[in-house]
Amino acid sequence: MSIEYNQLEKNRHIINLYSVRIEDLLRKNGASGNGFKELVSSIYSKLDISTRRNIERMSNLRNRAAHTEFFEHTERDMANFEAQFKSVNHALINMLEVSKQNEELVNSLKVTMAASTGVKKWLYGAGTAALVIVLACGFIANAKR
Repeated sequence: MSIEYNQLEKNRHIINLYSVRIEDLLRKNGASGNGFKELVSSIYSKLDISTRRNIERMSNLRNRAAHTEFFEHTERDMANFEAQFKSVNHALINMLEVSKQNEELVNSLKVTMAASTGVKKWLYGAGTAALVIVLACGFIANAKR
């Protein structure tokens, strides 16, 4: 095997690993389907323009690497692919973090609402009990007259 072939396989492996990572992050962000195209289409409106473009550029080299035995590419192609990967990876992780923060906020609000509902029930109960006591005292006072 030549050094060029080894480098080709190394680059193919890097492209595959990065692509799998992006597909995984897309799924974690709610995407469904197989491959970049279906995954991106399923959450297209959630992705910003820059992320969409970078995924499209990544998929171009990824498809050549996956479907062509001796795919042509340059060091610059690989450098661009890695830069696009970093950008997309960062954007998708940020989307996950925002989603988790929103979920935590909603759960916190649910707990707060449940707690305030419990407090309201207690206050209604205490208010009703106080009213019963006042009325009972009034009846007792009227009965003694």
